[in-house]
Amino acid sequence: MLPITSRTAGSIAALAVAVALGGCTSAEPISEPPISASVSPEQIISGDRAIVELAQDLTATFGPLEFSSMRPNDPYPERRQGLALDVMIPGWDTPAGQQLGDQIATWVSEHAQDYRVRYLIWRQHYRPFPVDRYHGAPMQDRGSPTQNHLDHLDITVHPAGDGHV
Repeated sequence: MLPITSRTAGSIAALAVAVALGGCTSAEPISEPPISASVSPEQIISGDRAIVELAQDLTATFGPLEFSSMRPNDPYPERRQGLALDVMIPGWDTPAGQQLGDQIATWVSEHAQDYRVRYLIWRQHYRPFPVDRYHGAPMQDRGSPTQNHLDHLDITVHPAGDGHV
């Protein structure tokens, strides 16, 4: 029998939450095994524990949202490794939708350290964390609302165990 450390206890707790919520683990190796959890009856989020917990906490704070997470065939490694989360914004092209996106971006910024957030993209603005070293920059026009991150927030986290709390 292996000793239970605070790290393994956290992994066991995360797995218990995933199983209790109807999720499962994935066999794809990354720094910490990805987990899956339901954020709504229609949607299961997979990936790094921070991504799953972030989706759950965003749902608890802002109500039902549509997410996209792990994409095994994506050209970006963060997507393949379950380190990124897209948060789709309903009515993104309305003042109410833009306000919701701004509120979510502010909330994520205020809690970035809790989830190991590496960067956030919203409305063509790249915001890395910690913000005290660099305040971000506007992005070039990529040609569409999705590529310009007008209809969703893109949140990427650092892998567990790479020195980011």
